[in-house]
Amino acid sequence: MRIVYTLQEDLTDPKGGMGHFRAVAEQLALAGHEICVLAGRYHRNVLPFSAPRIRFWWIPLLRFRGVFLLYQVLSAIGFPLLVLWFRPKALLIRAGGGLFFLLCWVARVFRVRVVLEINGLVWEEMASRGQSRFLQALIRWSFLKTCRAAHSMICVTPGLAEEIVSHSGIARERFYVIQNGAPPVERRSEPDRTRIREQWGLSENTLAVGFVGSFDPWHGVSDILQAARHVPPALQPHIVLVLVGHAQDDSDLAAEVKALPVRVITSGWQDRAMLSKIMSALDAGIFVTSDRSKRNTGTTPLKFWEYLAAGLPVLASHDANLSSLIRRYEFGILIDPVTPQAIARGLEELWTRREECPSIGRRNAELLAKHFSWKCVAERVAAVLQNDTRWIRDVEYCRSIQSGRLDML
Repeated sequence: MRIVYTLQEDLTDPKGGMGHFRAVAEQLALAGHEICVLAGRYHRNVLPFSAPRIRFWWIPLLRFRGVFLLYQVLSAIGFPLLVLWFRPKALLIRAGGGLFFLLCWVARVFRVRVVLEINGLVWEEMASRGQSRFLQALIRWSFLKTCRAAHSMICVTPGLAEEIVSHSGIARERFYVIQNGAPPVERRSEPDRTRIREQWGLSENTLAVGFVGSFDPWHGVSDILQAARHVPPALQPHIVLVLVGHAQDDSDLAAEVKALPVRVITSGWQDRAMLSKIMSALDAGIFVTSDRSKRNTGTTPLKFWEYLAAGLPVLASHDANLSSLIRRYEFGILIDPVTPQAIARGLEELWTRREECPSIGRRNAELLAKHFSWKCVAERVAAVLQNDTRWIRDVEYCRSIQSGRLDML
């Protein structure tokens, strides 16, 4: 199948949504589909894709405020030429607000099936960051207009699909739920684990709990650090927090860490190879968010799935999606409410269950490889693009929500 895959963000950024975009594009190509990436080119150098059968249709752009609107208009104007050159059967849009509905309209004129990938409600994120109500309303209007112009929508959580249905009135059978994923890790490297733990000076009687990602306020790093003050004194020597990422002000972070009663190891940003080694040295991963705008729709953060792939139990904050996943698959421990005290209680529970951590981690890695790898995600995306849900091997993990059952996972 010939698929055009587009997004408005900078394709040179290796983090967050770009990780999802690149992984799905590569797995679709490896499955035998022909992929054309339609994207803006802001730099000469673009991170290479590892899969064959991927072509590119670049729109050269300069960086300025609102450039994504220009990209969306230019992509709609140029799409007829892309149709003549590539002859696509489907258009997959990693959607946001703006003017993407123009591209949807043009694609439908050429009988190209249009599917949106939706990972959040943009206007609610804007509200949580204090942006104007007028701008929120404008983005909401354009976003829902794009949804109505598409044939189908893929949402990353059931709650997100429910919210859009309630806001838009769009028929439920046009929505599908496909969670994020991660690449499976073939096996946990015991030599790497031993070497890194020796470098850190950790004994086997030490529980290393890691956070991987940016230290943005909504990622809860401050709450994780403050939780160290509430860990029982007898347990403090046995708990180590490992932070892999980068703070806006490293000096402030260093000062905060130094004053804590629990040891904290910070490593800064790491490449994928080194990150894999660090993950092998951990006993659990932690994800908490203070972004209340996503509490009802739920989250499906890449770091959550990468912890599972690395064979780690997970401590995760309560929301509509992660709570359902953790309770159903016993991936780890839920933190509710998201407070330093509750996080400390989660660390204490993890310590009491430390002998179970290896077996929980192995089961997590097996479930990830079987049901939530990027290969599985791409198979479900392809099924929606082909409008053939019979092609899905296990409909439990991707189905239309027309039945009203959104507790899919």
